[in-house]
Formats: sequence, C-alpha cells, structure tokens
Amino acid sequence: ARLLYHGDFDWGGVGIANRVFTELGAEPWRYDLAAYDALYERPGRALAGVPQSTPWSPGLAERMRERARAYDEEGIVDTFLSDLAIT
Repeated sequence: ARLLYHGDFDWGGVGIANRVFTELGAEPWRYDLAAYDALYERPGRALAGVPQSTPWSPGLAERMRERARAYDEEGIVDTFLSDLAIT
C-alpha cells in the first residue's frame, strides 16, 4: 500500500510529517512548497513554535519562515477534497 500524508502547515505539523515520512515511508500529499504557495491569499494564523526542516520539499520551511503564516487542515480541506472523490 502507498501511504500519503497531509498535515497542518505549521511547525508541529512539519515535525509530525518528518516522523511519518522517515519512520513509515509515507509520501507528501499536497504538502509541499507549491501547496503552501497556493494558500497565499487565504487567511491563516500566525506561525509560532520551533522551525523544522522540510527535506521532502526544499524551500518550504524557508517560505513558511518568510510568510510567518500557518494553515490548519480543517481550514483548507476544500483544496484537496476533490482528490478523495470517487469517480
């Protein structure tokens, strides 16, 4: 089976992602620099906490630090819900 992961775009979510990718071999699903950039016009919340690295998506951690904006999954679910539609 292929395990895909999407989490909150905040430092806690990135920390969880690092463990899920490393320990379980998961792959990012709409959880990279391009997905974060696509949220630019959306409201988010202040990014707080200890910065984490994003080896699966070069540039993501830097962009998150620059924008200092976090996005919770429940606030952006519409951006990936169509992927789950049964056709």
